[in-house]
Amino acid sequence: MTVADYIHPGGLVLLLDWPEKTVAARVVVPQAAGVLQVDGGFLVCSFNRIYRLDAALQIVDIVEDRWFNNLHGLCALPGGYAVASAGIDSVIFLDESLCAVDYWCAAEHGYATDRSGRARAIAFSEDHRWRFYPTPMHTTHINSVSWDRKKSLLCATLFWQGTVVGIDRAAGEHGELLGGLDRPHSIQTTRKGDFLVANTGRGEIVTRSPGGEDIHLAVPGCSWLQDVKETDVATFLCADANRNRLLEIDAHGDVHSTWTFDREWKVHEAVLVNDA
Repeated sequence: MTVADYIHPGGLVLLLDWPEKTVAARVVVPQAAGVLQVDGGFLVCSFNRIYRLDAALQIVDIVEDRWFNNLHGLCALPGGYAVASAGIDSVIFLDESLCAVDYWCAAEHGYATDRSGRARAIAFSEDHRWRFYPTPMHTTHINSVSWDRKKSLLCATLFWQGTVVGIDRAAGEHGELLGGLDRPHSIQTTRKGDFLVANTGRGEIVTRSPGGEDIHLAVPGCSWLQDVKETDVATFLCADANRNRLLEIDAHGDVHSTWTFDREWKVHEAVLVNDA
């Protein structure tokens, strides 16, 4: 199957005024997924492209690469960016101009079989942009990345394994940081130097404290937590995909605010915009 057979035409990026519950701007991005704020605007993942948007969500540039397939989350790191190319079970490293310069492939680091036990090898000499690989074919479905600058590790979520791993880019080695999760997404380091992750299939947030304790927080009424972000006021902004809503909760699980969208929408990710 090709991407043209598969891609759904839907996909929006919205700039929201959260307190007022109004939409300040919007732009169509097919299958919009990971979003990262950068100087002057945003980077947004589509299936096989990265869109560069300005601060008003106007499209400035669209970048493709043969290694882009089913792109999910992305993050900044020294000298450029990393993006989860879930369709080929890889992290693609990009320079500051979004050109691919290197990769880390899970299938080459101990995750070589798919859900049916079939071996998978990725041919990086080939163009994967216009191929569709169903999720059960993925050995990991790696879907989010976050740079831990204190440890110089790239943290990533492995969907099928239910784990968070830390990847040493220089050595190519990796190790498990957290296991026992149910189809996780949205790994990120926090201001305290620990990390948190969406334990998606259980509808909960898991935070790893600096002391190594894992704190589980259920998101009220949520059965599929697609994304979570820590706010500047010690709350969490949660993307409840199955109920097409964003909600803000505190560390006790109390709901502070909710925004329910069109019933046809699936909220993939929310980014807290720094206006500075």
